Amino acid sequence: MNKLLSRLHQFQDKDIVKKAGFYAFFLAVIIEALIVVVDKSRYTNPIEGRLFQITFILCVIKILLTKFDIKEYVTIILFAILGIVVYKSSGRNEILRIFMFVAACKDMDIEKVLKFIFAITACGCAVIMILSLTGIYGEVTVLKGYAGEFVYETGDYVEKERYCFGMGNANSFHCMFFVLTLLYLYLWKDKVKAWVYGLLFALNIGLFFLTYSKMSTGLCALSIVVMFLINSKLSEKIKKGLSAFAIAISGLCAGAAVFFAAATKTVYDYDFGIDRGTFATFVGKLNFYLTGRIRTLAENSVDDGAIQSWTLLPKAGNEKYFDLGINRLFYWYGIITAVVIIAVFAMLLIYLYKKGKYTEVMFLAMIICYTLIEAHFVSVYIGRCYPLVILGGYWALMMRKDKADT
Repeated sequence: MNKLLSRLHQFQDKDIVKKAGFYAFFLAVIIEALIVVVDKSRYTNPIEGRLFQITFILCVIKILLTKFDIKEYVTIILFAILGIVVYKSSGRNEILRIFMFVAACKDMDIEKVLKFIFAITACGCAVIMILSLTGIYGEVTVLKGYAGEFVYETGDYVEKERYCFGMGNANSFHCMFFVLTLLYLYLWKDKVKAWVYGLLFALNIGLFFLTYSKMSTGLCALSIVVMFLINSKLSEKIKKGLSAFAIAISGLCAGAAVFFAAATKTVYDYDFGIDRGTFATFVGKLNFYLTGRIRTLAENSVDDGAIQSWTLLPKAGNEKYFDLGINRLFYWYGIITAVVIIAVFAMLLIYLYKKGKYTEVMFLAMIICYTLIEAHFVSVYIGRCYPLVILGGYWALMMRKDKADT
């Protein structure tokens, strides 16, 4: 086995092989990022599934051309098996695609990869906005009402004209502003001036009066503040404390998702006046402030998304879309897969914390907090899930006994 592995490594060490793997991976990244841009527009991509197959093959090529040790190969195989099990159980193949993408990230400059994704996504969103504002393609505004704006006296939703700038949904537009802002503050952490933080904060608040997106506005504002603090000249001790607190909050988010899934019937009973007890009132008010998100898990007879719909392995038919991202993780992919993914990211956070990479910790923690409320990062689109690239850059290092960074 060692002799065979040695010969394989000799082949993988060749410059032409390394370059082939590099270009295969970056081609996959380009395609995945462009898929995200197209998805954000009004256009329906007729070959999306085929493109996913192409990026999967490119990631597999990168894996075959990259050096791994025995432990790393075993890890890749085990996660691939889990991905296949999810596919066979539910028909969803994105978990397998995600695992292969993460494995393929080894030996890549993850900041360069993320800057590439940032550039494509930001330019793509700008084009969508320009096409919309010039009247060429896509609506500038949409009239929409949300569950959290339900008026019991009239039995109707409060509909408002919201600016979506060609992205079909005002929340989608503000979401893209949030994620690109957070990614920008992470990637250029050493170069961003204090006035830029202030400008982004003011712009985020200004956009609220166009989109009325409460969750994205609030979490974007919080992210700008915490990224400013973690990238400032605060002492190492304070940054360490902030990072530890962020990890603790991330853990609470997972617990909150389970609570939401278990409390759906209580919210339903509260909204229809069946239960007005103290606990029901608390959950009902919480649902209101979350603009009806908990209620969306109990809007039909089978309560798709509620805890009673969770199974150890995913099942075909669990395809309902709702905003709560961590809940979607359990509902779409099964309890086992969700727990594995949460455990892996918990280990990543702890590893980064021990290495003093506090900006990375805060970046991931803010994404986890956002995922509790929104599902932007839990989807079939790898190109918009930035934490996968971070994980891809560190997973092999996390497995080393000496935990060295090189």
